[in-house]
Order: sequence, then structure tokens, then C-alpha cells
Amino acid sequence: MEVDLAPATEEDLLQVAEVFTEAFPESLLHTWGRIPETAMTAEAFRLCLDAEPDAFWVARRGRLVVGYAFTPFHLASLWQTAVLHGHLLRWAWRALNGRYHVGRHPLQVIFANKWSFLQSALDRRYNVPSRILSVAVRPTYQGRGIATALLRRGLDYLDRRGARQVRLEVRPGNAPAEALYTRLGFQVVGRTRDSQGPWLIMVRSRPGLQPAD
Repeated sequence: MEVDLAPATEEDLLQVAEVFTEAFPESLLHTWGRIPETAMTAEAFRLCLDAEPDAFWVARRGRLVVGYAFTPFHLASLWQTAVLHGHLLRWAWRALNGRYHVGRHPLQVIFANKWSFLQSALDRRYNVPSRILSVAVRPTYQGRGIATALLRRGLDYLDRRGARQVRLEVRPGNAPAEALYTRLGFQVVGRTRDSQGPWLIMVRSRPGLQPAD
């Protein structure tokens, strides 16, 4: 299928949030107990664009964003941007003012998942700062090579930046995604988990380097 790959822009973020919602409804329902408003989901991707715009790619068919990939060179840039650029303060203010309609349960799930994510990120066995952090394609456009094209673009970017290794997580039941990552040179090196269940940790090393132990 003919799609155009391009750097993400501010104007793409609502559609990127739509892609995420269509691709991962179970995760959203688990966290929020409902499908949140697209504008709220877009705020998370606004942080990504602010933190490392060169790592954020979209696939467009005409004016429709059909897929995206965010592949940051260093995960710490997200946390730094969230604090220093005021994203966390804005999110907290909007939550306190009822704009996000956030109850206690979603906050508990988010906190537990972020804590698990942080513990895994700090584990010396899997401490790889460069990531395939998020990639998704609208379900009606899956199976057409769009995710592969987006991932190759992201990996090319990380290689140019000098990333020695790249890490991602995938659910163990997601056989098509695991097969795709394996074709791109990733290997399973460990496991982690969050409130929704286990993740496989996969790492890709540049030629001549060994994957994480």
C-alpha cells in the first residue's frame, strides 16, 4: 500500500491518539474503565513530540494518519521534558479541575504501571535507554507493511544517533508483533510485567555487539 512517511507534527496528534485508541482499546479500558477522550490521549503524544520530535514518525494515506512510531534515543528525555516543560503540572491541574474525569482507580493503575516500568528501566540487565516506545497502525490498515516501514525509519534514526542497542516490550501473546520484531533483529532477553500482565523484553544490538544479558 502506498503511504507517505513523514515527521509527526502538532496537527497530527489527534489522529495519532485515534490510532492508539483503535489499536489498544483493551489497555485503555483496563486503565481508565472507559475509552478516554481523544484530546486527553493526545496530550501524552504532545509530550513525545516536545521531547524528541525527530523520533516521531507518522504514516499518512492522503490526509489520514494510519500509523505512527515513536522511537526516542534516550528515554530520560521524556521524564526531563515532562517536568521542565510543565507537562506534569498541566496534567495535574486539569485532573484536579475535572477535565480528565479521573477517579482513584485509574490513578492507582497508572502509578503501579509507571512504577513497574521504572523498575524495569533501572534494572542493569535491561538498562537500554534507546527505545521503540510506541508503534501502532489502525486495524483496518494492519498487515500491509506499514508498521515495518515505520519501524525501519525509527531504527535508521536511532542508528544515525549512535544507539548501540534498542529495547522494546511486547505482550507474549502478540505473535505477529513478536515475529516482526524478530525479523528486524530483536531478541527476547527477559520479562517484566504491569497490572495488565507480562511483557517480553526484546533488544536489538548493532552489528558486532552482543544483546543485553
